[in-house]
Amino acid sequence: MSAKALLPLLFCFMPSLAIAQGFAQLGQTSEGYALPDPTTRFTFPDDHGSHPEFRIEWWYVTANLKDAEGTDYGIQWTLFRNALSPSGKPDEQAWMGHAAVSTPADHLFAERLARGGIGQAGVT
Repeated sequence: MSAKALLPLLFCFMPSLAIAQGFAQLGQTSEGYALPDPTTRFTFPDDHGSHPEFRIEWWYVTANLKDAEGTDYGIQWTLFRNALSPSGKPDEQAWMGHAAVSTPADHLFAERLARGGIGQAGVT
């Protein structure tokens, strides 16, 4: 990945880096955020959605497919949500989406970064 491609990612997470002590701390407890509880019972479809009380979460869809001519395809879609502050307000969330399609001959991908609460990104 080129330095030019990394700049939007850096600027998206810059506020998070300043107040969250960098990416190394994202998996650790932080004041104001809920901690995962291993005894929690999931309720679907509700738990497929966002949990803004937690600092970070992500959703994945992956598949291996074959078309009518026998060509193999790999697909992957990921959505990341990162809270910039523990308030849970939608405007204090940073989002990153990534999608990829691969074949034996090619690999295509795209990603987008956006801020929640201002009409750029979010989930319902």
